[in-house]
Amino acid sequence: KKRERWELENFPEGEVKEMVDIYEQRGMSRSDAEVVVTTLAKYEEIFLDAMMRDELGMEPPGNEGDHWKSGAICFSSFVVCGSVPLI
Repeated sequence: KKRERWELENFPEGEVKEMVDIYEQRGMSRSDAEVVVTTLAKYEEIFLDAMMRDELGMEPPGNEGDHWKSGAICFSSFVVCGSVPLI
């Protein structure tokens, strides 16, 4: 995230253009992508998180607790649903 923050601070136009290109490749019209990215860019932390997800394919740091919760729910579901045929 530090690298993306540095790029945004030093090359904001380039980062905005990259994000517009990404959304356009996903099927959004260029004008809509520009509106979305320009709006996101007004909120630095939200924009950085979007860059992490969409540009790098990484989840922003700080969501570690969610993985443990998801794992516990998945395991519990497996145990409950997996034991049904045994009953």
